[in-house]
Amino acid sequence: INDCRCISRSLKLMPSRLQ
Repeated sequence: INDCRCISRSLKLMPSRLQ
């Protein structure tokens, strides 16, 4: 189970302005 890949996709869809 590689959650890293799931997170990577989430980051691409979601803007990193939440920082």
